[in-house]
This record gives sequence, C-alpha cells and structure tokens, in this order.
Amino acid sequence: MKNDRNVDARCLELLRESDAIENITNINYELPRNRQLKKGHYGAFQESQRLAREYQPLNLEELCRWQGMITSDQLKYGHEIPLNAVAHLRSPNLPINVRVGEHVAPVFSEVPALMETFVADLNQQLATMKSSPNIVGIVSVLGDFFQRFEAIHPFVDGNGRTGRLLLNYIATWCKCPLIVVRLKDRPTFYPAHRSKKAMRLFMGEKIQEVAVNREGDLLPLVKQYEFSALYQDPAIPGQLIIEWHELIQAMDAWKSEIPN
Repeated sequence: MKNDRNVDARCLELLRESDAIENITNINYELPRNRQLKKGHYGAFQESQRLAREYQPLNLEELCRWQGMITSDQLKYGHEIPLNAVAHLRSPNLPINVRVGEHVAPVFSEVPALMETFVADLNQQLATMKSSPNIVGIVSVLGDFFQRFEAIHPFVDGNGRTGRLLLNYIATWCKCPLIVVRLKDRPTFYPAHRSKKAMRLFMGEKIQEVAVNREGDLLPLVKQYEFSALYQDPAIPGQLIIEWHELIQAMDAWKSEIPN
C-alpha cells in the first residue's frame, strides 16, 4: 500500500485533534504507516479533499466509505465497533438507535431517506456556492450542514470524525483553509450542536481563527472576497490583520437569535 510522505502539518493536526475529541489518542499520524493513501483516517481525508478540489459532488456511498476507512483504522488500534457497522448507515439492515447526550437521533428506519435528502441538498447548495461565493454564505453552509449531519447521526460510530471530514470537504470546495476542531474546543463545540445558528457561530469563529493570520499566507482567500478589509496593526509592526466585516455582523445577529 502506497504511503504519503509529503504531508501538511495542518492536516496532521486536524486528524490528531479529530481523534482526540473522541478519546482516541494512540494513532500517530507522524508515522508513514498511518498515512496510507487508500486506507484509514488519513486516506479518507485525502480522498475527501481530492473530491472537493475537483468539485466532485458527494454521494452517499462515498460518505459511507469514509466512515468505513476511519472505523477500520480504529479497530486496528483497539477501539471497538461492531463489524456490521463499518461503512454502513443505521437502517433496517442495521437496526440500532443512538443517543448523544440529550440528543436522540432519528430512528434507524428514517436514516437512509434523511441522508439521501441531505446529500442532494448539500450538492445543490455547493453548486450555487461555486458560482457566487461569499463568506457569510460559506459559514452558513459549513454550520448548517455539519449540524444537520450530526443531528441525523447516521452511523453507529465515527459520526464526529466523518462529519469533520465532511466539514473540510465543504471548506475546501469553498476555497477556505482547513478547519481544525480541537480537543480544547469541546466546551464551545458540543453546545454548538444544539442549533444551526449556534453551529454557524462556532464555524464563524473558526474561520476568523485562520483568517487573522500573522504571516499573510491567506492572501489568496482575501483576494477572493473584496469586501474584506486589510490593514496593519500599529501595535504589531509589519503584521497583517484581516477583518471580515460582513461575517462579524452576521455572527452578532446569530448570537442574538440563539436561545439560552
């Protein structure tokens, strides 16, 4: 099996932190054997990114394949999952209901139809984003579809990691930098699952995290959105600050609409 020896540090951070949120800490992506291009969490990430870069629409079989690659990896490292739940949706053929905290996911019989509609809606939305992107729209798509996927909770296990691959499929399609959800984000990340507006707010903060960049390496993204304001912070000579005015205004509105 071919290994990828040219790997981006942010990719490794994304995989490591996505695992850590699920209390999986014994898979070392620094090791070439854990970076197989057609296998495991790393392989699923690379495949999802390739599809996004090529503007390939998502299909349900591909999404299941990502989950299968991720959960097969976890089995190898001692994290259990029923074998019949690898690469398969909850369904009448896999009659398992799930609850996450206080959230009761849809019953297994509803999941296939819900996911068919989810994928169709996502592809339709991304097609419009390709022709007329704007930062508020991008953050809305990131938040809405990630929250919707997690609310359906289509798999017995691997929903969080598969969902975060889906999140970055959307981000890359929209020419945004990779979004890294970290273990330390749990106190804000978990409550954000309660509504689309709460998740939009979380995603907006993650976009700001990568947009306010001290090295200026996000200039191509800035050029795409001409309404962004670039200026130098006088307190930090020579450093670039990027302010997303429309996004900030939208986030203020979402914050006021989220129920306590």
